[in-house]
Amino acid sequence: MYGLNFLILPMAKIEKTVQNALQGQPHVQDLFDSGKALIDSNERDAIHAFLELGHLPAVNRTIADANKMDEWFTVIHELILQSNFDVAALMKQRVERYRDKPLFQSIVENEIIAHTYENVWDTVQSIGSYFCTQLNEDETVGIFTPNHLNGVLIDLACLTYGVRVVPIPLNLSADHLDYVLDHAEITHLFMGSDQARELLTEAKRSTSSLNAVQIDEDNQWNDFLYTCSQSKIIHPKSKNIQSLASVMYTSGTTDNPKGIIFTQENIITKRFARALALPEVGPDDSFLCYLPLYHTFGRWFEMAGSIFWGSTYTFTESTSFKILLRDFKIAKPSIFISIPKRWIQIQEQVAASISIEKSEDAEIAAVTQTITGGRLKWGLSAAGYLDPDIFRFFHQNNINLLSGYGMTEATGGITMTPPNDYVADSVGKALPGIELRLGKDHELLMRGPYVSSGYYKDEIENSHTNDWFHSGDIFKEKRGHYFIVDRKKEIYKNSRGQTISPQKIENLFQDFEAIRSVFLVGDGKEFNTILLYPEPENDAVDLVTMSTEETRTYFSSLVFSVNTFLPSYERIVNYAIIPRDFDHDHDELTPKNTYKRKKILKHFSDVIEPMYEKNYISLIHGDYEVEIPNWLLREKSLTRGDIRWDGKQIREYELTEGLSLKWTKKSLRIGDYHYHTNETTVSLEKLLRDPTMWIGNQALVDFIGDVGFRIVAFEPYRGFTVDHASLPFQSNAHSITDAPPYPEGEPNTTSLHQAAHNLFESDAQHIRVALDYLHSAINSPTHQPIIQDQLLRLAHHPDPSIWVRALEMLMPHINGDMFINLYRHTKDLDAMSAFDPSFIEAHHLESMIRLLTDFRHSKKMKKAEVRLGRALIHLITELGLKHPTHLMRIRGELTLWMLVSKNNTLSQLARANRAILNDGFRTWIGEKFDPTFDWSRLIQFDHNVSKSLQEIIEKAIRESTLIQESVFIFSKGMRIQLTDIAPEGIWLTLLGSGHGKYVVRTLVQLKNRQAYNFVINVNDDLNASRFKRETNWLISIGASVAEDKLVEDFGSVWEEYHVFTEEYIPGETVSQYLNRKQDEIASGAYPDRWQMRWLHFIWNAVAAYIEFWKRSGQTRMIEDASPRNVIIPEFDYYTGTRLVSIAGRKKADSITDVLTALYQQFILETEAQLPGLKKMAEWEILFTVVLEIFGTNEGSRLLKTIKSSQNEMGLKQSRVQSFLNDVSEFGLLRKLVVFASLRYQRWLDLNPEATHKAKGIIIQDLYKDYKLQQMIVRYPETRIRFFLMTAFRDANKDLVMRLKALMNQMRSESISEEQLEKHLHHIHDEVELTESEKYFLTRLVFEHVDAADYAELISRDMGEKGRLDLVVLVEDSSGQTFKIRPPFHPKEVARFHQVLLDAKLDVQFETHHAFLLLLDNKDHIAGGVFWKKTGPAIAHLEKVVIAPHYQKSHLSIRVVEELFKRLRLKKYKFLTVGFFQSGLFYKLGFEIDQKFGGLVKKL
Repeated sequence: MYGLNFLILPMAKIEKTVQNALQGQPHVQDLFDSGKALIDSNERDAIHAFLELGHLPAVNRTIADANKMDEWFTVIHELILQSNFDVAALMKQRVERYRDKPLFQSIVENEIIAHTYENVWDTVQSIGSYFCTQLNEDETVGIFTPNHLNGVLIDLACLTYGVRVVPIPLNLSADHLDYVLDHAEITHLFMGSDQARELLTEAKRSTSSLNAVQIDEDNQWNDFLYTCSQSKIIHPKSKNIQSLASVMYTSGTTDNPKGIIFTQENIITKRFARALALPEVGPDDSFLCYLPLYHTFGRWFEMAGSIFWGSTYTFTESTSFKILLRDFKIAKPSIFISIPKRWIQIQEQVAASISIEKSEDAEIAAVTQTITGGRLKWGLSAAGYLDPDIFRFFHQNNINLLSGYGMTEATGGITMTPPNDYVADSVGKALPGIELRLGKDHELLMRGPYVSSGYYKDEIENSHTNDWFHSGDIFKEKRGHYFIVDRKKEIYKNSRGQTISPQKIENLFQDFEAIRSVFLVGDGKEFNTILLYPEPENDAVDLVTMSTEETRTYFSSLVFSVNTFLPSYERIVNYAIIPRDFDHDHDELTPKNTYKRKKILKHFSDVIEPMYEKNYISLIHGDYEVEIPNWLLREKSLTRGDIRWDGKQIREYELTEGLSLKWTKKSLRIGDYHYHTNETTVSLEKLLRDPTMWIGNQALVDFIGDVGFRIVAFEPYRGFTVDHASLPFQSNAHSITDAPPYPEGEPNTTSLHQAAHNLFESDAQHIRVALDYLHSAINSPTHQPIIQDQLLRLAHHPDPSIWVRALEMLMPHINGDMFINLYRHTKDLDAMSAFDPSFIEAHHLESMIRLLTDFRHSKKMKKAEVRLGRALIHLITELGLKHPTHLMRIRGELTLWMLVSKNNTLSQLARANRAILNDGFRTWIGEKFDPTFDWSRLIQFDHNVSKSLQEIIEKAIRESTLIQESVFIFSKGMRIQLTDIAPEGIWLTLLGSGHGKYVVRTLVQLKNRQAYNFVINVNDDLNASRFKRETNWLISIGASVAEDKLVEDFGSVWEEYHVFTEEYIPGETVSQYLNRKQDEIASGAYPDRWQMRWLHFIWNAVAAYIEFWKRSGQTRMIEDASPRNVIIPEFDYYTGTRLVSIAGRKKADSITDVLTALYQQFILETEAQLPGLKKMAEWEILFTVVLEIFGTNEGSRLLKTIKSSQNEMGLKQSRVQSFLNDVSEFGLLRKLVVFASLRYQRWLDLNPEATHKAKGIIIQDLYKDYKLQQMIVRYPETRIRFFLMTAFRDANKDLVMRLKALMNQMRSESISEEQLEKHLHHIHDEVELTESEKYFLTRLVFEHVDAADYAELISRDMGEKGRLDLVVLVEDSSGQTFKIRPPFHPKEVARFHQVLLDAKLDVQFETHHAFLLLLDNKDHIAGGVFWKKTGPAIAHLEKVVIAPHYQKSHLSIRVVEELFKRLRLKKYKFLTVGFFQSGLFYKLGFEIDQKFGGLVKKL
């Protein structure tokens, strides 16, 4: 393949590449060119010389920095195969380069005994030569010894000279040893230690039959070496490196050990791969080793790795921790590989030597280095889980502790943490040279040159599929990092078929100091439980002195803390504390100390079974089942056989009467109530826990007894709803004099049941008293949902007056949409005439007018709609009479019905009601005409007002309530008397004339110095009919509930005086503004400014003119649709566009006519007059406005009716369709988002080097200035769209693609809150983000985070869905920084629990608790707060605590204030708290509120 390269690239060039690399100056391209040229060159020596570069840090760093490790490995692999580069070639190279350097070192009595590369090589050659002359090819060498230099020499001799060699694990059972000796066909056994000899005896094997040599006995070993020395030294012969070189056995549990095949290719390629993954490691490093050489990490990573890197391997004298600490100081290693336990012990040794919490970082680092010998740079934790805190500890103290995952079948490591890329709980990324993928069941599959081809003499079923090796382990993968979940064979399914990983859940308990062992139970069962064995002596709690109840409470809190990190189906429902730990004596543990699950389940069945006993009995009839809780049987002194159900009634003993309980085709009857449900099983306990299901059901209460009131938990019973239509109203006939009084004080379920039951009385007084009680209790946060539910039921009461009263009570607690829904479904609308409109608030009125608008636009109304419309018109009229502050809205709606409704009946009703409204308002507003009142001392006319005009105006003022009405309307509710007006307090000046009227500004000054402006319009030349029509249009167009105003607010009209009043708003028209700025526009000095401003004017003006067309019923448009007739604020983030006059109107029933007129009059003619104006877009802006005004669906329908214009303006159907296609795919670009984004881009053009923090500040400012938050309710995708157009404009494609997909889902409202969180979690976890992208994603998700604040997104796994959360930094009063964040792991909740206990705060955590922790700069828990949801939008703060040495630093305030922000983000409205530390909470704005039973903070 690369033969041509070899011909082109001279050997001298290759040699120069090698020399440059050896001198520490490699170049990436030269390396690749030379490597590719050598492939197929047959230059074996040249290839071997080139391969030597693979152990040099300079080369590996260069490749890693270029991010070409996998490409480089491919080249290296081909060179290894081409040149047959094996262990012999490797040994020769390293001996030649590092001849006198120590390769192996032993520590004996505090002294180091070194063995140089040359010494080792001489012995290896001697032994290998002997083997070659004395052993046949079918003979096999076994090594059965603890770590020993002599064992290594045997191993190396075999690997170098091609003798099959088998290291035998010392932890085998005798049976398994016997099996291995036979299976591997061991002919020569080299053994050492009494343990090995005893095990061989137990296996009933003789040393003589195995030609055994005791390598730990000097005489035997020396004799063996002497024998070897008699053989002539021969050079190793090159063999096929893909042939069998060695077999390693895994220790079996119940099955026989498996023999894993290794070739020279496996061994050698792995060394190159590991060197690429650790590019800083090289000849200057040294290993301190104690991992067994019969395991892959000890044999391949440490022993073979030391040789490959040209480094030094030092044997520890023993495996004890005490000796290990001594050996650290003697050997001074730079690399140490160990099981997790040793790393924990080292950390504990440091903690015992210095106070970690109180010491400086440099002091801790110095102690850590002293304990580990002073040179330790690299560590690897293998074969087990290690707490992320331990990793972080060593990272903080300059030791790069790596995580990894490996299998014997992969020559050891498969994944490893890349240096400086640690991720909590990750086992790292794939090593170079290995392919990984996850199967459908998430099993890790692998293939590559260092993955074993199979098992010696055996074929293991399902171990390989299409060259992919099956690991048997379940994994998750995030951004290249792998996370182990469990062994595939350990995973089980519960009774619902949901998959459970026991190891994942058990691992969550690993770091609780008070727990030694946890075993998860739940295979095939309804829920999970655990067996828990405490750690008798621990630093967390004194279990010896704790009572049984205290112990149970403590461990319950730990279990609950774990549950907060689990999805509901994985949570632990119950647990048992067991009297002994799991052990080998009972055959409950494997040699690797993992669980033998079947054994444990069998041995502890007597403990497990009670945890799964049903806490209820089942009564079954046909297909239906009733669950009766055991506690109810105990309460009623019944046994399981004392209760029966015949499908109709549940009876006790032989009683003839019982509780009615019967399924019908339509419902389920229980007692007095009928329930809608599709379920075939009902649980009385779940029913009773949800009081909304049974409050008022007296028959059920009679059956259950008072205990029902004590078990209420306000937990909704899903799948069941009360059938309100079948409630037994008027079924009781009790005298009110016999009824017990309602208790005073806070309501409870007993008193609410009493009131609910009394609502079924036939006596109206009974019902009124019950309603009065519910009214007095409705503000109780805890019981409000129950009370509201009772009131809603009354919609079905036979007496409609009862429902009217209930609806009035509900009004302060329901929104407008719900009110309309209840009102329109009221059976007797005539009875609603008794409804008191005083209860109607602005949002209710908005919903009423919205429905009336829908009716008004309807081409043909149904009879029911006409009845409802009539009732609503009467209701809003009554509201206007009682609350004149709503006059403008109501009058405008009535006027619209008069002008544009196609229903004559309702149009006439609106006309009559408007007259009633006007008369009522004028009667209410002011004094009757008083001819004696002296107006001359109040009125002043400016000289520009003509005498004739003065006479008209003065007559209107004197003889009407013009002044009082206008002040009231334009001040939004200020009611004045004439005597309130200051002397000469009415000043009038002429503003101008036109459109058939004179416009007179009027200023009213009161004696209290308040002043009010409005204008009086005096009819000039309009006849009475037209004058009336014009004022009606002004009234109707000025009416606004949800939409922006098009014209000034209309005051009142006095037709007899030919005058009407309007709001006074100063301003100049767009035409006046552009003429004033025409020199600047013509100069072209500010093209960006005028491009944006002209676009702003076009967008707003077109919107105003089309809005008028919409409000006219799509029948009229403004004749003068030009810049002369519209006032628009200069800046695009201001609101307040107004039409100057709507007097000139023309018929227009086609959107084509409207758009072409606007395009011609407003855009083309203006640009022709002012050539400096250049539009940024054409028809698409007008199309966008149509969709904004009419909504996407109706607007699209209108645009599709457009006919292609015959002129040169370019309006074509194809253009419309292209625009609609874009909207369908990408959504509609709203004006404010567009302009905010354009303004950001202009700023960025001026500040191209801005930091992401500076960008964040401007983005936050623009978001506020343009009020984009206000768009979220109607357009939930707004925030993501704005960030995509600004912060993420040039972000990586994957991030942009995912955010766009998320935006489109939000736009179509097809995504729930939970799904949104899941999507954001996946984006954070799966997309490689830059620091800038992380910064902006944090602020996209958490709006309250300020641009200048430190904040970081964190990902928390919560089962399958995951959750994104936030870390923020705060300072105490001295300036020390702390982190506030939720817990990452249950152990942090446990540590927080300990802080609470230390503060003498006795608490028990529950599954529903949430936590916010305070951590110091060493990530130690310094305090925190926990809370839970107690009602709709209500949270309760349980406790806040700060560790003693951090108190009096204002940290409790910082924590609680951060809690406020996060609760607001989750739409909470109230936070309650008890009276503990009340002084603190008063400072934070809490107030006493009896409704909440304590202190409350309104969020």
